[in-house]
Amino acid sequence: MNTAELTEVQSWLMREWERARRIEEVMYEVREHYQNLFGEVYKLVRQRHAYLKEWKPRRLLERTNESSYVDGGGSVGFFNPEWCQAWSGWPSGIWLSNISLDELVSATEFPPNVCIWLSVSKETDRRIEVLRRRLSKLYKQRRGSSISFQESDETDPRVCLWYYLPEGREKLLRMVQQGGGLPFVNSMATHVGRMAQLLDGLESMLR
Repeated sequence: MNTAELTEVQSWLMREWERARRIEEVMYEVREHYQNLFGEVYKLVRQRHAYLKEWKPRRLLERTNESSYVDGGGSVGFFNPEWCQAWSGWPSGIWLSNISLDELVSATEFPPNVCIWLSVSKETDRRIEVLRRRLSKLYKQRRGSSISFQESDETDPRVCLWYYLPEGREKLLRMVQQGGGLPFVNSMATHVGRMAQLLDGLESMLR
């Protein structure tokens, strides 16, 4: 039987249980509000890119553990359900990653980013390199922005094009809190739309 004394923090929690429970409830409400902002992002993006027929949030309503950061942490995907999906819950498409509230308030080694990701076998599927070459050619033709595109990710070859969100964590948090989150919605829609524009005409390669 474990009879260890409670820590000072645990003892405080016991004394302030009702208050702590209310804080827990409000945290969930904030997470839910935050997740719903991505639904608004999806509506904006789909106005110009109708082939993106669905969106999917991951790990936004619960605490995002540090062990998941390397695997994208809290993330949101924008995709077509007809595109290849070798792993359940991870369809090919445009993904905003390391974007959970837990990650925005922490100085993790994985900043928020956006990528085009193929849900295929990274060992045998030849579409990865073909799509990467075509995307590389397209984004180089459209250079002129301050975005620093990366053509590959050494940790996952299925990432065909990506970049860190230039706003940074602190600015993104401020944007969430301003104007009902509209500045954040517009910013995320711009990033997803930039990737969707590159995919225009290449959607068949993701099937």
